[in-house]
Amino acid sequence: MTNMNGTAVVTGASSGIGKVYADRLARRGHDLILIARRENLLTEYAHVLQSKYAVVVNTIAADLNQHKDIAHIQSALVRDESISLLVNNAGSATLAPAAATIPPISRKGMAMSTVPSQTRNLKPSSAPMH
Repeated sequence: MTNMNGTAVVTGASSGIGKVYADRLARRGHDLILIARRENLLTEYAHVLQSKYAVVVNTIAADLNQHKDIAHIQSALVRDESISLLVNNAGSATLAPAAATIPPISRKGMAMSTVPSQTRNLKPSSAPMH
């Protein structure tokens, strides 16, 4: 059965703001694809959301600093026509002066940002998340 709300992809979904977005979107009835590095936390949280909101929750354990993981995410998302929303919340941190890190971080961010645009045109949402 197809979910009328579509599927929301949430990166950085194992903690913090990403976890809150996942909860709010599930509460609104969206199925979810949760992406984060910590597979154990993703799996545990997926079970919580499925039980609490009766939505379908899939997980992808991936490090968005790794090109092979980005390629894995891209191949998974390109096949899923139910995706209607992306919350790109994953962060990246380095221990170096900002001027020394801007080019690598920009390239990594741009690589992840191209995943949804290569799959389909997503419409921006202006609905408040409360």
